[in-house]
Amino acid sequence: MTAVDAPAAGRRGFRCASAQTRAHGTAQTVAMASREVRLLLVDDDPTVIQAMSRMLAQYPDQRFATSGEDALHLAREATPDLILLDSEMPGMTGGAVCMALKADPALASVPVIFVTSQPAAGSQQCRLRAC
Repeated sequence: MTAVDAPAAGRRGFRCASAQTRAHGTAQTVAMASREVRLLLVDDDPTVIQAMSRMLAQYPDQRFATSGEDALHLAREATPDLILLDSEMPGMTGGAVCMALKADPALASVPVIFVTSQPAAGSQQCRLRAC
């Protein structure tokens, strides 16, 4: 089991702490490497990206895309730990981006959270099931 600590003073992001594991009745300490959480924020409206970025300022390793195509390029360039994805974008929609991510073996396990200003509707639920 791994414990996750709150950010240490002067550091940002989560830090994995040492964990005690039991192997055949003997305790072992497993040191976990510490690294910043990498986010990919995707929205066709730069104002929304700025707002999300400010809300998530405790995670400074952020990349931004204003189109689905750019999002896929950035995700392939440096695999994010989490993608916040606008569901309604011109050109490549959030659903199409998500399907492309899940079809790519290197990105299929990256969690995606859909972000929308539209009220929940059947189309959003359908998109979530497809992804």
